[in-house]
Amino acid sequence: MNNMFKTIFNPLNWKFWIFISISISFLHLSISLFHHDLPYDKPFLKTGDSFDYIASSNSYIINKEFVFFKTTEWEDRTSLIDQKEFDKSLYYAYRSPGYAFILIPLLKVFYYNTALKYIVILQVVFYGIAVYLLSLITLNLFNKRKVFYIIFLLLSISLGSSYWNVFIYTESFAISFLIFSVFTLFIGLQRKSYFLFFLSGLFITESILLRPFLAPILLVHTYLIIREYGFKKSILTLIIYLIPFTLIDGGWTIRNFVKTKELIPLAATTKYHRYRNKAFLKQADTYITIGIPFSFNAWFFNNDTLKSPVNIYPEKLFTIKNTPNEMLNAKKFYIRSLDRTISRGERAMFESRSLKIQTAFLEDFKDENKFTFLTSRLNTLGVLLNQGPIDLLQIDSKLNDTLNYSQKILNNFIYYFGLIATIIALYRFRKNLKILGLIFIPLFLLSFFSLINLAETREMFIPSFFMLIFAVELMSSLFEKKKWIYIMGIITFIILF
Repeated sequence: MNNMFKTIFNPLNWKFWIFISISISFLHLSISLFHHDLPYDKPFLKTGDSFDYIASSNSYIINKEFVFFKTTEWEDRTSLIDQKEFDKSLYYAYRSPGYAFILIPLLKVFYYNTALKYIVILQVVFYGIAVYLLSLITLNLFNKRKVFYIIFLLLSISLGSSYWNVFIYTESFAISFLIFSVFTLFIGLQRKSYFLFFLSGLFITESILLRPFLAPILLVHTYLIIREYGFKKSILTLIIYLIPFTLIDGGWTIRNFVKTKELIPLAATTKYHRYRNKAFLKQADTYITIGIPFSFNAWFFNNDTLKSPVNIYPEKLFTIKNTPNEMLNAKKFYIRSLDRTISRGERAMFESRSLKIQTAFLEDFKDENKFTFLTSRLNTLGVLLNQGPIDLLQIDSKLNDTLNYSQKILNNFIYYFGLIATIIALYRFRKNLKILGLIFIPLFLLSFFSLINLAETREMFIPSFFMLIFAVELMSSLFEKKKWIYIMGIITFIILF
């Protein structure tokens, strides 16, 4: 009996662990459906960026044109697809095509709702596999079974970590393909397998095309290959590893140049963003995150705030020359630029007037707030680490409170202690290049998000997986060394913070 249990719970028993992980992921999906009151034949949520992914893919199916639309109304976008009315000069290359690579084939084979249902199922299945593979990576790196079991358990039971599986968003696929890439790369380095290197390159390419800010990881993987084999001996390996990215992104870049006459390798996120004013808003907004009460972003992009007083946001966001009333005018012009009852020329005029006010505002704001750059970046990091627990169940009960409190404790363990553990790991594992490669991911992403003032809840999703690894490993080491004072201090901090 004992041998049977050892066989079943052996970390290398991949069929057992993947079955458990995928089963739990589908359980989480059921909870999400209950929470959002979704039917089982339409188990998906569309919000925000979802409409861009769907509309552009639908446009390709109907018109053979991969484009985006200026309007924020889904009904208008559907009409634009049918009418073939889109701005070819601006919206060909606004987003990278990673999600479309998966969605378009499904839309070609299945009806609309069925295709979205299957893409959610794929997200759940891939996520379940990724949870096991990430746990296996930790076993390979640290050679500690307990770390494997704990990481697998925490990633499996954390309702927050699988929260994005129900959304038509890039987060779920991005983390799955990133983990697939890391796993196949590490195994490829051990076995010197060209096939695994090719797969790793393919997976990281898809992950980058889903979330372009992951592109620097490609350079880190390239460096790991060179350090493992030496430059001369690694040339063929590098060619095989980089072929997928070179061909796919190269083809995408050529296509963008043909359409726009500009060199756009991944996505033109500033010039071609339908909310081009976001670039300035993120620099000026002290609260940073869209959706936070009294956030400048939330005020600007919410039409209902036209009815609200203009002083609902902090006065320090404004300058002597540019008052809240000036920004209210910019907002009115921006909303008029979305009005499809007026001509395209008039819409362009209103957008230009809005952007002119915003540009002047930003220049004056920078002149009058010399230290805002540093303080706002530190504030962004604080917002990132202070992501609250997700309201997991749509019921008012003690169970709901318990789940959310448990999620808050897990968030504290991953975000705060995880960041500390990751920084400490820089010294503890300074001679292990594979571990340093994993450390790079959360530290780079947190630094990057802070630098560009990006602190939406979704941005912490990918870093949290790797911060969890180092949080668990450090706690495991403290227990092994019986450092009880440190352990009790950490536990107290996690529970009470």
